[in-house]
Amino acid sequence: MITHAVAVILAAIAATSFIALTQDNRLATQVNELRSSLGLARSEAIKRNQRVTLCQSSTQASCTRNSDKWHQG
Repeated sequence: MITHAVAVILAAIAATSFIALTQDNRLATQVNELRSSLGLARSEAIKRNQRVTLCQSSTQASCTRNSDKWHQG
């Protein structure tokens, strides 16, 4: 009975740690995607010798008007 209780406690601790690890990995992925997009925009600006704009887009053809909804594009 005591062994079972200890196992349950350890499983709960492991699950909490795993959830935090998963959240950290998701955040790191999003940060890396943003860095990649910024790097591509910089590279294109240098290559074309002109300014470029990084904006949200759900169609990848034009910028979305509502700049507060970045999760949609």
